[in-house]
Amino acid sequence: MKRGGPLKPRSKKGASNEGKFHRLKKRYLGKHPHCDMCLGPSVDIHHSLGRGAYLLDEATFVALCRPCHHKVHNNPAWAKQQGLIGEKPYKRSQEEF
Repeated sequence: MKRGGPLKPRSKKGASNEGKFHRLKKRYLGKHPHCDMCLGPSVDIHHSLGRGAYLLDEATFVALCRPCHHKVHNNPAWAKQQGLIGEKPYKRSQEEF
């Protein structure tokens, strides 16, 4: 997506939440080192209910590798069928790995 101008300045609350998210992301990926789709190394957090109100809600996090994260965003109908968009995601137990 191409932007038409400079980004709006971030509010203090937005900047604070973004910092909290990056710390949470690091901790979450440490606990979930494998992609929930292909079991490769996870590097991204997908927010199944969007980032807005759910930015810091770990119940909506899905650990993904970059290719799988792109697949989710490039195929929204498929991702919705898989429960990766629009609902709290199914969490695999450690026994399933």
